[in-house]
Amino acid sequence: MLSRCFATPLTRPLVVSASIAAARRLSTSMAYQKQGLVLGVYQEDKDADFVFTPAAKQFAGTIGAKFTDMLQLTKGAFKKGETRVFYGLNEKYPFTSVVHLGPRQPEGAQLEDRDEVAENVRVAISAGVRGLRSA
Repeated sequence: MLSRCFATPLTRPLVVSASIAAARRLSTSMAYQKQGLVLGVYQEDKDADFVFTPAAKQFAGTIGAKFTDMLQLTKGAFKKGETRVFYGLNEKYPFTSVVHLGPRQPEGAQLEDRDEVAENVRVAISAGVRGLRSA
C-alpha cells in the first residue's frame, strides 16, 4: 500500500510561496552554521610549556596529540590575549579557537580593585570569539 503511494508521480507542479521558501532557506542555513570551541591555555614565560585549562585538557584528551602538536608550533610567537584558530581538529567542532591567558598567577598591581586573572580571561575570550567569527 505504501509503495503505491510513493510510486505515483506528481501530476501538478509544487507551488511554494516566497515566505515559505525563505523560511526553508533560513532553517537549512542555520543547520550548516559553523560550530566552534574557545579553549584557554596558560604560559608562565615565552619558552615554558603550555598549561591547559580543564576544558582544554579534556578536549586534548579526546583528540590525542594532534592538539598539543599544533600548539607547540606556535610556542614562541603566541602571546597573552592572542588567539589561534585551528581547523578540522574535531568533527563536532570544526573550528577551535585557542586563547593565551597569560601566566596563571599574573604579577600585577595589587592596589587596583580588579582581579587580573579574570580580566585576562575576559580579554582572551573576546579575542577567541572574534577569531571564530572571522574564520
